[in-house]
Amino acid sequence: MPPSQAKRNSKRAQGRAGDELEVVTPREPFTMQGFKEKMADFVIASGKGPELVDSPNWHNLMRVLRPELREGDLPTSEEIRALIPERMRVRAAAAGNA
Repeated sequence: MPPSQAKRNSKRAQGRAGDELEVVTPREPFTMQGFKEKMADFVIASGKGPELVDSPNWHNLMRVLRPELREGDLPTSEEIRALIPERMRVRAAAAGNA
């Protein structure tokens, strides 16, 4: 998406943990890597531990939103934990450019 279009379709939202989030529409295409990154971002913003993604309720919610996901497609807390340092760097860099 061209930056001008992203700017036109974006809005600011306040995250529960006090983070300012940019919500951009239309959504980017689904990829498993992007899905895992967004899950790591959610865990960071929520202030909960990565174990959140191991919850059966979380798995059920993800499969309601994307029915074609299989159990093995959903990342484990270990996978999310491994992504958190890089996602925190990305968030810090984005905050520095805001």
